[in-house]
Amino acid sequence: MLVAASLCPAAPPSANPAPAPVGHGPAEQPGSYGAYFETVTTWPAAEAGQAAAVDAGHFYAIVNTKIGKYDKATGEKVGEWAASEEYPVTHMNAGVVLPPQQTRYQGISIGTNHLPGGEKGSSKEAEVPRRLLVCNSTFPRVPSASSIELFLTHPLEHTRSDSRGPVDGSLTWIDFKVQPHAYYKEMLSPMEMKAFACFAHYSENTSWTGRETSWTRLSKVDMNNEIQSWLFPRTLVEKFEPHSCSGGSFGPDGRLYVTGHDLGEVYVVELPKAGPILRHVATMPAPGITGQGIAWDRTATAEDGSPLLYGINRPDRTVVVMKLVNGGQIGDPAFKK
Repeated sequence: MLVAASLCPAAPPSANPAPAPVGHGPAEQPGSYGAYFETVTTWPAAEAGQAAAVDAGHFYAIVNTKIGKYDKATGEKVGEWAASEEYPVTHMNAGVVLPPQQTRYQGISIGTNHLPGGEKGSSKEAEVPRRLLVCNSTFPRVPSASSIELFLTHPLEHTRSDSRGPVDGSLTWIDFKVQPHAYYKEMLSPMEMKAFACFAHYSENTSWTGRETSWTRLSKVDMNNEIQSWLFPRTLVEKFEPHSCSGGSFGPDGRLYVTGHDLGEVYVVELPKAGPILRHVATMPAPGITGQGIAWDRTATAEDGSPLLYGINRPDRTVVVMKLVNGGQIGDPAFKK
């Protein structure tokens, strides 16, 4: 055995080893299951450069250093917030309005969102002050650092800043996973309210965050830590390239809907039953938008009862209101395409 081994020496390590394969999960793109987003209406908004957020009475158009507040029924601009030397945010991304009963964010008391007379469906609901959370980063400056900025919605004013400091990636969006229709329960349990955040990387210029798009991750977070993290599968990285995941919002079905930076598409993802790679369930056309930050309307539906999703068309500087058509077919093998 010793002689045989000497006659068959191990091959020396290659001076140019093959690169490691990039990407995870199935290579085949999933279909739409016949579901798609149909534009209901569009509203001009000068701040529609990064994202849209929405509550009972208003929608919010977000760009790097400004937020515009607009009447939901008329599209009239009724408020604005702008960065300043005192509030030096430079690159705001997506935002989300907290549900009425949530009085704590990441373990920090932020005051009540629910005032007398503001019950769902009441005439006063639209004027109930709520908390708008907006992700902010130093992108594209280095080192990469991020923060979450908190605003009061009525009137629109800045109330708190939660700095995340230097992090691996640029914080683009945050949302809370709730059970379907849980927003107007008297109490939201910790299991119903979970914060998820996206930390983006960009192949376009790896000096921005230090890594390529494939390193973009979804993280479950608490006040100080990332509790768990998942990478996006290769089928979504291909959609995001050379940019990243710009928007995410949990839908009425409890699934997570995400967007890239450019394409008029919305992607459904789920947490995996095992492993660190998200499951890409469906890709749905959304021709009214051009990627960027999105937000489900958790206070109203379309006239036919379809759920409504708010997004933006960045080149047109418009906020786009869409309804989900055939959403009940998503994931049903009978409709897989």
